Amino acid sequence: MKKIILILPFFFIAILLTNSCGKTCIESRFTLENTGLLIDVFNEYNNQYFYPEDTSLSPYNIDSLTIKDSKENLLQVHYTMNVDPRNPLKKFKEVNIYPIFIDADDDGSYNNEQTKLIYLKYNSSIFDTLKLTFKAKKEKCGNLFQYIKIYYKGDLLLERNNTLGPFVFTLNHK
Repeated sequence: MKKIILILPFFFIAILLTNSCGKTCIESRFTLENTGLLIDVFNEYNNQYFYPEDTSLSPYNIDSLTIKDSKENLLQVHYTMNVDPRNPLKKFKEVNIYPIFIDADDDGSYNNEQTKLIYLKYNSSIFDTLKLTFKAKKEKCGNLFQYIKIYYKGDLLLERNNTLGPFVFTLNHK
């Protein structure tokens, strides 16, 4: 009985140390490889979004949109409906692009700043280029961008620190 009483405090101390030192991540593990851009593409020339709900109002066919990065990776594109902030009765398709971080190509960003170009080709003659500048960092429960900056034609569109995104912005096509 004395042995059990002597061992019992060590047992409880061991449990406390195990729980305090080796806590596992409870939250879902969202990784840099899942991070993307959510872009509202707006045409300043005709004052309309590129992909309105009524497709007859746009000269752009959403099925023609292709997006690659500067390493020639074809990025995945999905669409979600969004409400036009100028007129809540109108909707348009928001462009979701991912992954913007590809571990095999962007692994060096844990040590050095990286730059990547994203090419948006709307049709055979209309395109845009986004420039992403970022540095990643490793965290216990998942990696994230230490910082990311997104540029369009030299102008800073978005800057975030210590985050995974998603990175939401309006791209004003001129």
